[in-house]
Amino acid sequence: MESWKTEYNWREWASISGAIILGAVFFIASIGKVLDPVMFVEQIRKEGLEIIFSANTVALIALALETFLGAALLLGVRTFWIVAPSAALSAFFVFLTGRSYWYVLTGARDNSYDCGCFGIFMQRTAEEAFWQDITLLLVPLALVFLGSRYKSFEIPPVRTVLALVCAAAICVWAVAVEGMPPSVPAMSKDMSAAEALAEQGLDLYQPSSQYALLIEGEPASDAAIFESQETLRLLVLSSDSPRPIVLDIRSSRVNLVELSAVRRAGEFENGAALPLEIELKEAGDFTVDNAGLSFILDGVSYNLISK
Repeated sequence: MESWKTEYNWREWASISGAIILGAVFFIASIGKVLDPVMFVEQIRKEGLEIIFSANTVALIALALETFLGAALLLGVRTFWIVAPSAALSAFFVFLTGRSYWYVLTGARDNSYDCGCFGIFMQRTAEEAFWQDITLLLVPLALVFLGSRYKSFEIPPVRTVLALVCAAAICVWAVAVEGMPPSVPAMSKDMSAAEALAEQGLDLYQPSSQYALLIEGEPASDAAIFESQETLRLLVLSSDSPRPIVLDIRSSRVNLVELSAVRRAGEFENGAALPLEIELKEAGDFTVDNAGLSFILDGVSYNLISK
């Protein structure tokens, strides 16, 4: 009988271990995202990933792919058709966290920015996300390549079908149970007006029908909420708020601006405009859940709830 201590068996066992670790990371991350789909869709918008498809569609594709690859690796499928896309997905995740970390190093983004990779299970700073992804993704991926199975083009039918069932199940759960696609800011596509105002140094905010404003749990009847496609920000106006509020979707930051900076006129089609180079006063961060956005200003709670 061949000894378990041979180089071949050692490499294969290392490959199996790497596949299990990488598969578990993918699978757990997909579960964490699907349990809070609003946050996941919003994260896709923050990262600018809704290029071809909408953020909701990208979210479902990402959930299906991550779950399928994770389940397949956990089931021991280490052939080319699983290892190759797993390597591509791992590299893409490290690229995203690396880009965020670079933004932090250059001062373009605060280190508290969370990539949302593990959904509700883990919140990480940009620096933590980058180094942890290298450890959790690239290291086990390298172990997978120690084996020889990645050279095979075989598709194990039963285990592949089981992985596909897992992917389909998580998408059904996202839509039927968690309410995907969620009600998150759907930015206006009227770019011609936005571009015309941009030439004047203005950022167009169009009326949003997605949210209603609650202050201390009570409806703010005179509140007006606007959204910008150009900067991915929400503008909140209310007589109960001391100053106009600007919510930055990319950074989850709450900002205040001077009322005199807000322009509202017929030329904005019942919307508003702010200077593109406006000075924002940071006033904290907002959180996202299935109900909408929440934040606190001067000890007063504000909630933008989905209509």
